[in-house]
Amino acid sequence: MDVMQLPRTNILAYTLPGFGTTERTLQQARRLMQTVGASAHEIDIRDACMQMFRNIGHPYATGKPVFDTSFENVQAGERTSHLFRLANLHGALVVGTGDLSELAHQARQQLDSLGATNTRIVLSGDLDEWAVAALASAQADAVRRPGPRSDAAS
Repeated sequence: MDVMQLPRTNILAYTLPGFGTTERTLQQARRLMQTVGASAHEIDIRDACMQMFRNIGHPYATGKPVFDTSFENVQAGERTSHLFRLANLHGALVVGTGDLSELAHQARQQLDSLGATNTRIVLSGDLDEWAVAALASAQADAVRRPGPRSDAAS
């Protein structure tokens, strides 16, 4: 944004806290958005997830502490849905930081259930919070177009 002489507020940043979001994680997301100078937004996804739990008949909807793959995927799916609809609305694209952490969590559950508790999971190829923070001084190759676009993918 700096190279293109555009305000960093053109970066639309969202944090989407859910059931497992700690106060520490939420504060880090807020600080990151502030440090970058992005337009910061927060959408709590818990109500939307509860609706999905009710819709699919997941035990968590009735108060049972069931934290299975469906529980995790409802939250991941809700985040993805929100982000892509927001991108459509604003003629933007989605750059996420959490995809690999959610995949790692699911892989760890599967490995542990198979008795492979010593198997390591190595993540690469995704943006983590430190990489995003480094982008604050990096060159950008895209510009956010204000307003809705009719040709945006869903």
